Amino acid sequence: MKKTLVFALLTLAAASQAVIFPNAFFATPAPFRENFDTTIQGSYNTLPVFVTPALMSRIGTSGSLAVQPFVGANTAPHVLFGDQVDVQIQTLLPMRRFGGFFRAGVLGVFSPTVSFRFYDAFNNPVGSATVPLTGTFQWIGFQTFPKWRRVEILGGIPGFPGAVAMDSLRIRLN
Repeated sequence: MKKTLVFALLTLAAASQAVIFPNAFFATPAPFRENFDTTIQGSYNTLPVFVTPALMSRIGTSGSLAVQPFVGANTAPHVLFGDQVDVQIQTLLPMRRFGGFFRAGVLGVFSPTVSFRFYDAFNNPVGSATVPLTGTFQWIGFQTFPKWRRVEILGGIPGFPGAVAMDSLRIRLN
């Protein structure tokens, strides 16, 4: 009984320590980078991302993930944005870091913020953060404890999901 109680308390203590921190630009091997430039221009419900097993999909059903050329892309020619849907990425391997270049001002609308919600392998929340956006690409990155397996990327316009352009995404195991 004592061992079970101690284990339960340690598990609760570990779960309560889930946090995310802002992270400066970080180096990562090519399989852990995604710039959408080799993805065919078009609309998607889901698409594979990174060379590692990861899948990007839409949150919601009223729109799609749009890959298209964009003036000012961090890496030309393509960027991805949620066209009336928010975006999620789920990886097969747990990751410690996530980052990329994000901006507002797609679809003729300006999302003032972007929110990131991280979840662990058991779909428990790891943490979330909301960051202001501008009309130019800016680096936004995070480091999580514990590692994450799913991240949601949410636009900041009430009633209008998506509208956040992203390019040069990267993930890292440590």
